[in-house]
Amino acid sequence: MTWFLNENLITRNWPLFIFVVPTLALGFCITIPEGCIAVFAMAIAGACFTYWLGQKAVLKIGGHDAQS
Repeated sequence: MTWFLNENLITRNWPLFIFVVPTLALGFCITIPEGCIAVFAMAIAGACFTYWLGQKAVLKIGGHDAQS
C-alpha cells in the first residue's frame, strides 16, 4: 500500500484534511483572490506543521510510534 493510501495516516489526519481543504478553497477562491496570499498560505502551513508536531508528541508519549 502506498503512503497516501495508508489507513493509519488517513485516520490520524482526517481533522487536518477537514480543516485545510475548505480553508484553502474559501481563502484562495473567495476571500483573498488578490490579497496577501503568501501570508495566508504560511498560516495554513504553520497550522499543518503544528498539528503534525502534536501528533508526533502524542504518539511518542503513548508509546505507539507509527513510523517504526
